[in-house]
Amino acid sequence: MKTTHSTNTIDMVKNSFNDSQQAAAEFEAKTKQADKIAEPVSTEFSEPVSESENENPVPSSLQTRIEELEAELQKAREADLRSKADYHNIVRRTQEERSKLIKLASLGFVEGLLQPLDHLRLATEHIEDQGLQMVVTQLWQVLEENGLKVLEVMGKKFDPELMEVVEKAGDRDMVTKIVSQGYTLNGEVIRPAQVVVG
Repeated sequence: MKTTHSTNTIDMVKNSFNDSQQAAAEFEAKTKQADKIAEPVSTEFSEPVSESENENPVPSSLQTRIEELEAELQKAREADLRSKADYHNIVRRTQEERSKLIKLASLGFVEGLLQPLDHLRLATEHIEDQGLQMVVTQLWQVLEENGLKVLEVMGKKFDPELMEVVEKAGDRDMVTKIVSQGYTLNGEVIRPAQVVVG
């Protein structure tokens, strides 16, 4: 009876030991599997490859040529800008010179008419003739259209740039009489007014 009980006890211990070994083996297998899962992922192939590594490097000779061409392009642009500026300056100077020539041509012509114009104006003051008045008016309109204007100086303070004093009749520097009319052509004085001040 005792032998049977001992045998049963031994069997139970063996079974328990076997179960423990099986559990240990299963635990070890699961642990290894977990370790594999938890293993850090290798970064050998995970790092992104930079664009510069993908692209072929530009040869130094080609890079030098590119820089030379860029420099030449910049010089060409600057030369183009200078050419345009020079062209505009030439156009402006040509227009100014043309305007001066026209003014000079007009000046010689108009100056030649000033004396006859003065005589005609004096004539209209002493002779009542509608035909004469009409001719003087038309002549004056043409001259005005070409830039001729009378200097308005009567009753104004003497200005040496616009007037010449032919007689002084008092202590004041105010124009009291116009002896000879003054004129401007295109804004420039071509003949100062001769005046009496007082």
